[in-house]
Amino acid sequence: MTSFHRLENNDIAITISSLGATLVSFIDKKTGRDIVTGFDSVEGYLANAGCYMGAMVGRCANRIGGGQFVLDGIVYHVPINNITNCLHGGKKGLSFVEYDVKELKDEIILSYLSEDNEEGFPGKLEFVVSYQLKGREVHLVFKGLSDKDTVFNITNHSYFNLSAADDTVANHHLEIPTVLMSYTDNTGLTYEKMDDISNTYYDFSKRRRIGESIKEVAIDNNYHFGSFKEKLMARLDCDGLCLEVYSDLPDMHVYPANHFDNIKGKSGKTYNSNAAIALEAQYYPNAINYRSYPQPILREGVEQKHEIIWKLRDC
Repeated sequence: MTSFHRLENNDIAITISSLGATLVSFIDKKTGRDIVTGFDSVEGYLANAGCYMGAMVGRCANRIGGGQFVLDGIVYHVPINNITNCLHGGKKGLSFVEYDVKELKDEIILSYLSEDNEEGFPGKLEFVVSYQLKGREVHLVFKGLSDKDTVFNITNHSYFNLSAADDTVANHHLEIPTVLMSYTDNTGLTYEKMDDISNTYYDFSKRRRIGESIKEVAIDNNYHFGSFKEKLMARLDCDGLCLEVYSDLPDMHVYPANHFDNIKGKSGKTYNSNAAIALEAQYYPNAINYRSYPQPILREGVEQKHEIIWKLRDC
């Protein structure tokens, strides 16, 4: 049965659901703002599963082209749940399963055992994610250990809106310190080729109002950094509040909720197009089929760990 767990310090209060290890709320105590979208009940998350709102996503975030890949010379087939692709790990992935929960003073640890061949992926995967509070920061640390080589590309799919009143992110400013981005085909699958998007509507290498871009283009694209060092990947600000996203993952998918349409959210809110923005640190989309990029492979018996950090500050 799904349970909800609250974690707080003097600066932040968050609520986590055992369904999908989902971030349900993220409250900045200084401003009193809950900066993530969500629902008041489990039923809301299930009824709007296509949004992946706040959930941990895997075994493979983003898309696997054609719903298949080759690993160690073996062809694997995974569910096609997005036109011609496998999206976010399949029908349930890691987003709509129940996690075991352990509560500590400044940390909530959630774990899930994904069986061999679950959603078509090889290996029995032990997956653990922890939410940790450190001052005005939330640290997501996730680990995987498998008894076979498998795909391991995990992210969190929270949508952010920092505004005190606006129901869109059009008046938010965004900075993404890279000019390398990839376009997609008509199924949403990211091309293998990267582009320099300097001085286009996709360019946020200098702080820019989101509304200037989304009135011209529908952003749903991967931004490439390449480094596995912890680094700033995005800085979002509105109404005096700033969110910085750091990660040791090499890429980030940016999606300002283009397809939200009259979604009944928490606290009586209705979410429509561009109501919030997802900033998803990850591996390059479809990298398991693109040899040009680091491979999202978890080797048998070798634990792998990654981290995403959300830092709040005044601005």
